[in-house]
Amino acid sequence: MGYKLRRTPLAMKNTIRFLFALAPALAAAQDAAPLAEVTQQLGPLDGAVYFEAGAVDRPGDGVARWFTRLADLLETAAADDPLPVDPDFLEALRKIPLLLDFAGANSVRAFGRVVRPDGDGAFRHRSFWAGGEGNRAWDLLAAEAPAPADCIPASAILAFASSADPRALWELAREALAEADPDTLASFDKALAAVRAGMGIDVTNLVANLRPGVFWAATADPAKPVEFDGIGVPLPSPGFVYGVGCETRDLLATAATLMSGMGFRIQFEEKGPDGSEGFVVPLPDEAADELPFEFLATVRWSPAKKMVVFASTPALACNALEDVAAPKLVDSPAFKELAAGLPADGSLRWVSPEFVKLAATVFANSDGVPDGFRALFSDPADFWYVARSRRLPGGLLSESRSPLPSPANVRAMQESLGGVAAVGVVAGLFVPAVQSTTSSAKAVRTGNAGRNVVQAILMANMDREAAGKSSAWPTKGKWDSSSAYFARLLDRRLLDGISAAEVTPFYGGVAWCCLAGIEGESATMPFLWSPNLELDENDFARPVDPARPVDWSGKVSDDEPVVLVRKGGAMQVIKPNLLTDVAFFCGQPPLHPENLEVLSPEPGGL
Repeated sequence: MGYKLRRTPLAMKNTIRFLFALAPALAAAQDAAPLAEVTQQLGPLDGAVYFEAGAVDRPGDGVARWFTRLADLLETAAADDPLPVDPDFLEALRKIPLLLDFAGANSVRAFGRVVRPDGDGAFRHRSFWAGGEGNRAWDLLAAEAPAPADCIPASAILAFASSADPRALWELAREALAEADPDTLASFDKALAAVRAGMGIDVTNLVANLRPGVFWAATADPAKPVEFDGIGVPLPSPGFVYGVGCETRDLLATAATLMSGMGFRIQFEEKGPDGSEGFVVPLPDEAADELPFEFLATVRWSPAKKMVVFASTPALACNALEDVAAPKLVDSPAFKELAAGLPADGSLRWVSPEFVKLAATVFANSDGVPDGFRALFSDPADFWYVARSRRLPGGLLSESRSPLPSPANVRAMQESLGGVAAVGVVAGLFVPAVQSTTSSAKAVRTGNAGRNVVQAILMANMDREAAGKSSAWPTKGKWDSSSAYFARLLDRRLLDGISAAEVTPFYGGVAWCCLAGIEGESATMPFLWSPNLELDENDFARPVDPARPVDWSGKVSDDEPVVLVRKGGAMQVIKPNLLTDVAFFCGQPPLHPENLEVLSPEPGGL
C-alpha cells in the first residue's frame, strides 16, 4: 500500500517541509523504496518539498474517478439530449483507467519536488518522477532522441517539444486495445484495410516511417492586433505549428492526396534552401474573408531535419524547418532570460507572459469560466513558466523556473496549462473566427456518426464486390425515401457495427438526406447531409462556377449548421450564411447529374 502525502492547508502555502531524516522510514514502507530514488535525485532538501508516493499494483485513483465522473455526466446529459450517447462509448470511457494501467501509465511510483528562490522574484523547481525500467509507457514513450526544440518559432507564446516516439504510441495503443477489446481492434484493422484498398493509403507503413520527436506551438504577433466579438480589447493575431519526426516524404504525399480527394485545392511551393518541400491549401474566398487574421494551411517536410510540419501559414512552416529562417524560441533573448540556469537540452514546456495575459483577457470576458481559472489569472503581470525534462535511470527529472513560489501551485498550473485546458484556451482564440468551418460539438458529433455510416458502406461494398453482388449505394428510382433505404441496410445487416442512432441522428429519429445514383461520382460528392438543407435534382443539374458561388443559405430551414458527409468519408460542418453551391460541391459539379436523385427522410423516422 502506498503512502500519499497530499497538499496541506493554505496556511502552509500548499507545501510540506519534509525532513530528509524521514525519507528512510517512509521508503522502508515501499516495496521498491521509491522515495529514496526521489530524494537522491532532488539533492539537499533545504526548501519546500512536495512528495507523493503511490501503490504500483492498481490504476491511479484520480484518473479512475475523473473518467467515471465524465461518463456519469455524459450519461446524465443524454437524458435531455435528442442525440443519445452511445452506450459503447460510455463503456469505453469507463475502461480507460484500466487501459492506462495495462499500458503502465499509472505505475509512476513516486513524485517529489523541491523549490528555492532564484532571485528577481523567480523560483527554481526541481522534480523527479520515479518510474523504473520495464514500464511500458516509460520505455516506449520516453525516447532518448533529442527533442526538436529548435523548431519552435521565436513568436511562440505556448510551446511543447518532446522526444516521444509516435510509433511507440501507436504500438502501445494497439496492445492496450487488443487486451481490452479485441473486437474493436479487429474493426479498426478492417477500416485500415478499407482505406488501403479504396484510397491506396497504407496507414501502418506511414506510422513505420515516423521517428522520435514531436513539437507544437501557438504563436502571436503583437504588431497585428485582431478584435474578436465579445472581447473588449484587441488580441494579437494567432497562429499555430505542429511537427512530427518523419523519415520519408510519404506523409507529405499522403496529406496532398487526402486534401485533393476531399475537394481542396492545393498548391505546391518551391523547395526551400535546405531542400524542404510542401504545399498550401488556399481557403475559398468567402471563408478567407471571414477570418480576421492570416490563415493559409501549410504542410511541409524537411529531408534535412526529418520532420513534417502542419502550420497555419507558410512562414511558420518554413521558420520551423529551415535554419536560415527567422530566430527560434531557444534563441530568443526573453526566453534565455527566463530559462536562465535550466539545462540546455531535453524536452521543453513554455508558457510565456504574453500567453497568460491573453488567457486572462479571454477568461475575464467569457461566461462560465470556473472560479479557479479566474483566480489563477487574476494578476498575470509577471506570470510565466519554462521547464526542461530529461530521462534518467529510474525516472524523469524536470527543472523549471516561474514566479510561482509553491510546488503545489506550479503543479496546479501545469495541470491547467500543460494539457487539455491549454489547447482549449488556444482554440478559444480561434473559435469566433473560424466558425465557417467548425461548429458546435453536437454538429461535429452528428458528422462523425455520418462518417461512420459512409465508412461502413465502403466496407460493405468491398465485401459485396468480392462476392459478385451489387453495390450498397442507393440507385435512382428504387427508394421512396432515405428512411426506407437506411431501414433496409440495417435490416439486412449490411452496415457492420452501425447503430440506428447513427443513421437517424436527428431529433425524432429522423434519418439523413442522401443522394441516390452516387456510385459513378467522385469521392468529393456529398452523399449524406442534414435534413435542414432542402435540395432537389435541379440543384445538382446546374453548372458550378468556383469564381461565382451561388448563395444557398436560403435553402437551410433553420439556424443550425449544415452537416454533410462526402462519398469518400470526409465530414464537413458549414454555417448557413456561408453555404454556397461551390462550398457544397467543393467546386466540382456532378459528373453524371442525370443519374442522381435526392432521397429525403420520412418525418416519422425509421
